[in-house]
Amino acid sequence: MNIFSHKNIKIFLPDNDSLNDATVHYIHLIEKAIVKAGGSSTKCKKISDIHSKDIVITIQLSAFMKYFFFFLIKRNQLVHWLQGISPEEAELSNPNIFLHPLRILAEILVLRVSKKLFLVAEAMLRHYEAKYKLKIEHKSIIIPCYNKHLQRDTFFIPDKYVIPSFVYAGSLSAWQCFEEIVEIYKKIEDNLDNSKLTILTAEVERANTILKEKDVQHFEVKYVPLIELDNELSKHKYGFLIRKEHIVNYVATPTKMNSYLSVGLIPIFTDAIADFNEKIDLQMYELKINSVLPVKEVVNRILVFEKECLIDVNTYYNVVKKIFDTYYSDDKNIAHIIEKGTL
Repeated sequence: MNIFSHKNIKIFLPDNDSLNDATVHYIHLIEKAIVKAGGSSTKCKKISDIHSKDIVITIQLSAFMKYFFFFLIKRNQLVHWLQGISPEEAELSNPNIFLHPLRILAEILVLRVSKKLFLVAEAMLRHYEAKYKLKIEHKSIIIPCYNKHLQRDTFFIPDKYVIPSFVYAGSLSAWQCFEEIVEIYKKIEDNLDNSKLTILTAEVERANTILKEKDVQHFEVKYVPLIELDNELSKHKYGFLIRKEHIVNYVATPTKMNSYLSVGLIPIFTDAIADFNEKIDLQMYELKINSVLPVKEVVNRILVFEKECLIDVNTYYNVVKKIFDTYYSDDKNIAHIIEKGTL
């Protein structure tokens, strides 16, 4: 029996903030896999909409815990998507000695009782099996986080790979390493004529303050609506995706890589993300940086790349297309969901 061929699958979304660009696409993949497997699904916000014979899919630990006590009564089959490692993420952003053991308990429960688990990386699977001494590979379905498809025309914008234009899109949270990015760029600017850094963020005032404090000269900060983001990103050559060595980063698959590659950017990224080390192969166009390198050496690596690497657009497009044909492929990921759905 394939769990996704069930005729009554409920995707339980009790919180309005549980859906964003990444989760919407992930759910879309699951819904398409359900249809292709011969099943049917509906989204619901209320526990009262769930019946005892339904299969229940949750995408947040909070939603799982809201339903867990009803699960004990109704004994539904559960499927859960673990977007990240909740206890460790909370310790980074909002540590709480009282909530930490509860988050661990919730994680153990979801790993044990779920019939199937969606994980975002092989490293996440290895992390859970090592941390809790559990064997969950047989019920794990690994799909990276992404929400963009390849946009061929953006690779062929005139002079796209001639001008050394750098961009960063996202928040200024500490784990996004924004200040480190600014520090790296400042030293690039000091050694590279005609360079410019563009920051696309909702935190415009704070970004301007940091850039001025670091004495960056050639920059622009602006907020653009989501619908215009791809167009703005596509105007640049390089995109920053810097992460430090930490287990939260190691098991993740940030959508920023997918966003940058989809519009032809050359990502400047660190080796702190296990899945990208294994699955993102940009060949001669790779600008992957050791996450513990001193800033001076990081800058030197970027400057050497800029000076010596001539971008053949057709070649680079084909290199990126291969990643979208495999790693970021809807068809392959839907087929994988169905294949792994067998109980």
